Amino acid sequence: MSDTGWLISDTAYPLDDSRHVVAHIEAKQDIFDVTWLRHLRLPMSYIRLEDALHDVERRTATGTLQRSTRPIKIPHLPPVR
Repeated sequence: MSDTGWLISDTAYPLDDSRHVVAHIEAKQDIFDVTWLRHLRLPMSYIRLEDALHDVERRTATGTLQRSTRPIKIPHLPPVR
């Protein structure tokens, strides 16, 4: 990339897999703007680059990117009379 921009890659996926690139980070003044290329539900701005990298590592280490879970059932109650 450049001196102010980086790509975060997930080496669990091959280079030709769209999931290989996780995000693009760009330094702007005193913050790091992140464009997530996966649906991670993580912040889009960080004060420190290390914090963004830590969040990605933590999220991918728990396996939340690979698996989805069943929806939580909400019990149905009859209307109050």
